[in-house]
Amino acid sequence: MAPPRKKTGNGHGDSSDGDLRLSPGTENYLLCLYKLWEDDENPTITQLTDTLRKLPETEGLGTSVPSVAGMIRRMQRQDLVDVGPDKRIRLTKHGLEGGEDIARRHRLAEWLVVKLLGMDLHQAHNEAHRLEHGMSQDFQEKLMERLGNPKR
Repeated sequence: MAPPRKKTGNGHGDSSDGDLRLSPGTENYLLCLYKLWEDDENPTITQLTDTLRKLPETEGLGTSVPSVAGMIRRMQRQDLVDVGPDKRIRLTKHGLEGGEDIARRHRLAEWLVVKLLGMDLHQAHNEAHRLEHGMSQDFQEKLMERLGNPKR
């Protein structure tokens, strides 16, 4: 079962391609948590806050400990994360699926701007944060095909 998602489109839940998505803010949290998960880390709220502060300012995330804690509570209600008695944040099955999806879109966007547009990696990373939220499933598939189906 896919994670609970919000449709992209005009801001009212309408989407021309029928593609369902989490909010960009939730996607950014999932991306950070997924990357930490790949490194075998389950962060505390404070550690996640420090990681989120490294994202480009254009992402518009609140990075105070209270705002991060509030988002984590919302993500718990969406069954994306659990917070254990040790205060560490862990992705649920749904959170892991959502994190994998946004990480794939982010990496595809990086490949796009490096391989096809010739930007340097730092620029690519910042541009990928802008592009990752707007990719439809069809666009992802076409881009993966064009890039030779990269695995990572």
